Amino acid sequence: MALQLVYRYVALNGSETVESQILASSEDDALEQITKKGLEPIIVEVEWKDSFSTIISSSVPPARLAMFYRAFGARVGAGLSPDRAARLLVRNQPDARMRIMLSNLEDATSRGRSLGDAMLESGFPNRDSRVISLMNDVNKLKKSFNNLADDANRIAEIKRKIRGLLFEPMIIGFASIFLVWADFAFLVPRLKHFFSQLNDTGGMPAYVQDILNVGVFFKAHEPYSSIVYFVCALALVIFLFSPYFKKLFLLIPAFNKLSIYADQATIWSSFYLLYDSTLPPDEIARMISSAATRKDSKEALDNMAEQTSGGGSPGNAVLSAGFPDVIAMLAGSALSSPGKEAVLGGLEQLNEILRNEVLEQTQKVANVSLLLSLLFAALIVLFLAGTTIIPMLLSVISQA
Repeated sequence: MALQLVYRYVALNGSETVESQILASSEDDALEQITKKGLEPIIVEVEWKDSFSTIISSSVPPARLAMFYRAFGARVGAGLSPDRAARLLVRNQPDARMRIMLSNLEDATSRGRSLGDAMLESGFPNRDSRVISLMNDVNKLKKSFNNLADDANRIAEIKRKIRGLLFEPMIIGFASIFLVWADFAFLVPRLKHFFSQLNDTGGMPAYVQDILNVGVFFKAHEPYSSIVYFVCALALVIFLFSPYFKKLFLLIPAFNKLSIYADQATIWSSFYLLYDSTLPPDEIARMISSAATRKDSKEALDNMAEQTSGGGSPGNAVLSAGFPDVIAMLAGSALSSPGKEAVLGGLEQLNEILRNEVLEQTQKVANVSLLLSLLFAALIVLFLAGTTIIPMLLSVISQA
């Protein structure tokens, strides 16, 4: 997919002047989009600041999405038309991507598109757009937006907790990269000078000689050695954030359990939102399956969809679909409740249990993460000492 930038445009809509923003891969693409809106472009230019913010953030933060859903639902529930509600909210929106989505939403709804279809066209999540497209009653529409806001806040809370887990390891990791570089670029060459002042270096440990040779080579080939070092460090960082490392990371039981519960929390909150609509259980399961992050979750949802497609009981299907045992029992009990309201109440309780479980598992992972971070920091300190202070002491002792 081509890199998209934010373009600011001024255009004529009949006799009225319109100013807004769009995401486009080129100026020609921007002009084409503006023309499709039925506007006559006057000025089209790149907004570099907003473009940078959309590049580093590929989606709208869940907390920002939650604020929009609650505010938009309140305005539409109060009787405002969707295009006017979007127009009011876009004015003070600080997030560039969200501003563009709201601008597109205003345009699509003013052209007569249904709210759900307009949301999908504007870049809102597929599940959220589908939930809204199935709600025709204004009171239910407001409730649906509030439910979406609650779910987005839950996702934001989980992401905030997980980011907190990564903060200390990232600080230690980046500090280690620069400390090791400084060790070979500055400290080890000074050690070479220190050892050259000694009359007899025969007692010097063999590994010290190797470190000195590496340091001399590193210093003699500056700045190329530093470039190669930091390119290798960047490659390591990319690997650590890749799906391959994630698979290795999930071999640690605490991290794997957190991944399972976080994915299940997303699945059943989505099921709750969609069950309140008119969709049958098999279609709900298929829709959620396409957005699930874990392979075992996708397989369980596909099994559930298959077992309920012929009119099978969702409560029985979930028990044999392949969900984790405890979650299958709780979900099966909820889906077997008599009446839609009872089912929704059971799913709401399940979501609260999963939310608390995710928070509990996050704390356990935090403890493991802290332990691993301290162990890594200790190894770095030992490495630095082993390449600076310890060789000096051993060499001085060997001269005594």
